[in-house]
Amino acid sequence: MKTLKKQNAIFKIGKILAIIPGNRAQKTYSVIYFTVLTISVSLTYIYRKPFYLKFNLLKLLIKIAIDVTCYGFNFYTTVIVTCYKGRAWKLLLQNLGKFEDKKSNFSVVLFAITNLVFWALTVFTGWVWLTVIGVEYSRQYIFDVVQLYPLIYYNYLIVVFLKKIQDGLNSLKVSLNRNFESIEPKIWILRASIEHFNQIFAWPILFIIMYSYLRVLIYIDLTFRHGIKNLKLVAVIDNICIILLFVGGVVAMIIKCDNVRCELQEIARVLYTSSSTSPRIKILFYLVQDFPQISAARFFIIGRATIFKILSSICSFCIVLSQFSLK
Repeated sequence: MKTLKKQNAIFKIGKILAIIPGNRAQKTYSVIYFTVLTISVSLTYIYRKPFYLKFNLLKLLIKIAIDVTCYGFNFYTTVIVTCYKGRAWKLLLQNLGKFEDKKSNFSVVLFAITNLVFWALTVFTGWVWLTVIGVEYSRQYIFDVVQLYPLIYYNYLIVVFLKKIQDGLNSLKVSLNRNFESIEPKIWILRASIEHFNQIFAWPILFIIMYSYLRVLIYIDLTFRHGIKNLKLVAVIDNICIILLFVGGVVAMIIKCDNVRCELQEIARVLYTSSSTSPRIKILFYLVQDFPQISAARFFIIGRATIFKILSSICSFCIVLSQFSLK
């Protein structure tokens, strides 16, 4: 009961941030919140313009891509999710609530750790860049915190929901050893859960991966342009910590997606090799085989191979930059 109350408190924070679906009043609040956010962010971009004009073309394109990705994420979570994904959100919570949470404190502890790291890093970043840029930093980047915290919050939600889906699949796998007839309702519930999960989180997954990837690129570009010896140590430490925060979240998210896929494969294997002669077993096997896959807005399927692809593209970027630096 205490854990449930804590989870509800976590969702209330999401509603304050206007990124969790709710009633009509919540939808109105989300639209107003996003409008105010848009105006505020637009002002910061006006202050950043003189600095952006000093960037080379490559860095400028990456910075614009980062800003567009971050804004797109906030638009989707604040407007699309809260206004149009309420039913999917409600059904997802109902479905996953039918399965026992093996580690009831997991979501609460993870939330506490995530917030502690994020806010500690935010304070450190503010201190570092106030010493480097001065008061101008606060005018240019003060609203970045408002944009970035929802991204961290959603990364947390994705990991937690994926764990709950994985727990449901584990429960289903245990049931396979007892009674095949009792698993069909669970299969349909989990299938619907993954569908609802994709409806809500497919685009946020894409935005989170893109944002983290672009942050890595901008730091690599900074290192190649200025050389790590010419950068202040605190600035280097700050950039590395930011990269570790976002990349760590992405890796955790991808691994959880892959765990869900592996659980489904294991369940399908057990059904396929079952000695039962019931015709329902074959139907259940094909049903599990036809489960929806977790994707990044249907652009690509999320799995461990995604990590390798991201690393490959980063290496390619480094090679290109090194070629330019030699000229």
